[in-house]
Amino acid sequence: MGNDSASMLSGITVCIAEDRASCEPALRILVASLTRRSPGIRALLFCPNATPSFAKWISDFPHCSLNPCALDGVWTKYDIKPLALLTALRTGADDVLWIDSDVLIARDFRPVFAELSVETLAVTEEALSGGRADPDGMRARMWGMPVGRSLPFTANTGVIRVTTAHIELLEAWHDLLQSPEYRAAQAAPWYERESHLAGDQEVLTALLSSSRFSDIPIRFLRRGPDIVQFFGTSGYTVAERIGHLRTGLPYFIHSQGFRPWWPSDEPVVGWSARFRALYNDMSPYTTLARGYASSLDCDRWLSSQSKHGRALAALTPDNAPLTGLPLALISDTVRIAKTVSGRWKNRLGARQP
Repeated sequence: MGNDSASMLSGITVCIAEDRASCEPALRILVASLTRRSPGIRALLFCPNATPSFAKWISDFPHCSLNPCALDGVWTKYDIKPLALLTALRTGADDVLWIDSDVLIARDFRPVFAELSVETLAVTEEALSGGRADPDGMRARMWGMPVGRSLPFTANTGVIRVTTAHIELLEAWHDLLQSPEYRAAQAAPWYERESHLAGDQEVLTALLSSSRFSDIPIRFLRRGPDIVQFFGTSGYTVAERIGHLRTGLPYFIHSQGFRPWWPSDEPVVGWSARFRALYNDMSPYTTLARGYASSLDCDRWLSSQSKHGRALAALTPDNAPLTGLPLALISDTVRIAKTVSGRWKNRLGARQP
């Protein structure tokens, strides 16, 4: 890489915020993979509850700065994102990349963001889930905002790139996340929340769809070539796996929803639950995280948790696209069959007098 390119790539700062000590295994995987895949990149870590062990470990990474103080605001899980990004921008960074703590870096991502204009915001394509669509600016309308555009899907906030050009957007995002309406919704179980109040990314989707911010260019990181959104039994499709076997892994592996480092004693009852547990056991995140076992105090969770999982993993050791491929084939077949069946039912229903 030439000097001009190296200079262009050095400006981005990674921002990470995590107040749960139970997520330190994931933070170690993120930092270790970031250092290996994008060496020399600056990272700011806001970790007010960092354990002494983690603080000592992170001191071996000179490009990573640990801030053990709580940010000046309400720290509520994923709702801390706009405040953390604003803090980074207001303390000297011009170009900031937020990365969730449950993300593993599989490839150097800097060239992707180096080609973006200052005005361009980057977010990720939402996983294949029930909340994926945002038809006709639905979430903006539910917030009472005039719609300026309709996004192709909900803006997932697992990875976000912002610059100083986006401060007004970040401030508006932060304000809505602190609003009484949103805070009241967060007190309810996730399945009882309305679509525009489900979480931080639904609020950002509403703002980006609104006429106020519809002029902001958006670069979506796409499922498959850019990121794996490992969520549910459609988290890593056959098409994505084939693409990765042909052209290499994406930049990011997002263990969205499934936290393999958290022990679970929840009983697995029924075929559906057993299949889901086995599918999670074949997670590409866990498969690739094994390459960073030396960074962990305890690495037992990196091993397959069932005898069937161990048998399947043994067939394709440390190969994320191939690990769990038979399960992905089953899951994709069922999902596609349900989609086709649903469309036929809708067509038949529309023909009824």
